[in-house]
Amino acid sequence: MDSINFYDPKIIVGAILIFILFIIYEKFIKTNKNTNILNTNNSWTCTGYGYGHGSSNPSAGLQDLIKIFGQPSVIDTRAGGFARWNKDKLGKTPGENKSIFEKIEIRDQEIPHDKPQPHSDFLYTWYKIDIPENKLNYLHHISDTIQYDPKQKMLLVRCCDIRANVIITWITRKFVDDQIKVDEANAIMGPMYEELLQDYNKYHELEQELL
Repeated sequence: MDSINFYDPKIIVGAILIFILFIIYEKFIKTNKNTNILNTNNSWTCTGYGYGHGSSNPSAGLQDLIKIFGQPSVIDTRAGGFARWNKDKLGKTPGENKSIFEKIEIRDQEIPHDKPQPHSDFLYTWYKIDIPENKLNYLHHISDTIQYDPKQKMLLVRCCDIRANVIITWITRKFVDDQIKVDEANAIMGPMYEELLQDYNKYHELEQELL
């Protein structure tokens, strides 16, 4: 068998071409694959609800979620659309943190809400939890956006920011586990959110307690 001549001009040129193609893939194709939705102009609402309900909006919320969780499982960037991250997309988040949620969905809608401060809701999260029947009637004292499906044992929370959804879920879990009373749950919502606004990553500490 003839030995390969690595100094053969054809082999050298071929190796250079392969290297160039690899660089192009890493720099452009692979990068664009991971950020194509992030850079896509969508038709979602990009201004706040108004009437003193803050500046949060679905378009900016979508960009934030993509930065945190990566590309969604399903997305519709048309006006009135939605983006959804299913469980397979939420197995890991940046920093190797497991997600607490079964599903996350953001919708191009603005539902005015006044608790703990005026804002608009458009972010939905689903969390698996077994809530005893005797506690169900108290959930609305924690947040009037909470819904619970006893058949699936699934808590649905609607708010405007992943941190707020984590806080509501965490407070609900503490109430269900008898670690706080319902009046305490109602009282700590606002202060906890204000604290997390100062440190965006601190909500991961709450997530770890919910795993």
